[in-house]
Amino acid sequence: MNGCATTKRIKKSATNVPQTLEQTDRWVGLLGNEQAMLDALDLEAEAKVRQIRENLRKQSEPVRKRRNNLMTGIFTYASANKARLVDDDHKTVELTNGALSWRWTPPAVSVEDDEEIIANLKRRGLDCYVRVKEELDRQMLLADRKELPQVTGLAFTQKEEFVVKPRASTEVAKARTITID
Repeated sequence: MNGCATTKRIKKSATNVPQTLEQTDRWVGLLGNEQAMLDALDLEAEAKVRQIRENLRKQSEPVRKRRNNLMTGIFTYASANKARLVDDDHKTVELTNGALSWRWTPPAVSVEDDEEIIANLKRRGLDCYVRVKEELDRQMLLADRKELPQVTGLAFTQKEEFVVKPRASTEVAKARTITID
């Protein structure tokens, strides 16, 4: 966990219903306990996954090094003998265990400083190579929603959520808010 408060959403389901406020209070405590157990199980699983990934990294490192050495050796041989192995019409050498090929990648644009290139293109009248992305300013729409005239297809929505904040004994559970959809 990153220490930030999180919200766990729970879908409504057919269930028993507490009959009094006191019983509801007990259920809130039970809810916090159940969520704390789920959080602990999640943390345990995440730790196991991290350990598995670390073991995999350690086990695969020598294999990766051998693979890279083989590839480097093959590339060195093929590059030194390219003129003998291929010609302008044939860029692939078929071998018993596979093939060696030389292929051009698709053309790509490489830029060191986007802002500098954009400014340069604009100075030279080449604005057609600069893309301008238009998007809604949702924050401004929300801020001005009372003064904004009616716009077809634009609506402001808000919904009520039911939230339970159980008091829990662990730090992980203390940061948890449970919301039902």
